[in-house]
Amino acid sequence: MNFRATGAAILAMQKALPGAVMLALLITGCGRSGPERIVVFGEVTHAGQPVVEGVIRFQPAEGTISPVSIGPIKDGEYYVDALGGVMVGTYQVQIRSYQPTQQPARGLGPSPTQLLPEKYHKKSEMMITLEPGANRVERDFHLEP
Repeated sequence: MNFRATGAAILAMQKALPGAVMLALLITGCGRSGPERIVVFGEVTHAGQPVVEGVIRFQPAEGTISPVSIGPIKDGEYYVDALGGVMVGTYQVQIRSYQPTQQPARGLGPSPTQLLPEKYHKKSEMMITLEPGANRVERDFHLEP
C-alpha cells in the first residue's frame, strides 16, 4: 500500500469537502424558497345559508404578478392551501356555486345552473389584499341575494 498516495487522496478530499457541501446546499436549498404564500380560509354563505358546494377563485388584480389560486367550497367553508396558499398581493375574489344536476347515463347532459348572481363571479368587485408576514388569513364572505 502506498501511504504517500493515500495521504494525498485524503488531503484532496478534505479540501474538496467544503465546496461539495456548499454546492449541495445551493442545489437543494436551506428551506422553503420562492414567493411568499399565505393559506386563506373562511366561510361562504349566500342569503344567510352556507354555500353547499362551489369554488372560490383568487384572480390577481392589476399590479399583482401571481397565478390564479382556486379552492373548493364545501358545506359553507373553504380552505386554499395548494402549493402553500395564495401568493402575497391583491386579488379579485370570484365565487361560484352550481345547482347539482343528475347526469344522464350517456352523453354530457345539461350544464349545471349557476346559483349565485354574476356580481359574485363574472362581475365581482370583492377584493382581498394579502400582506407579507402572515402565514394564514381568515376571510369570510357573506353574500346577499
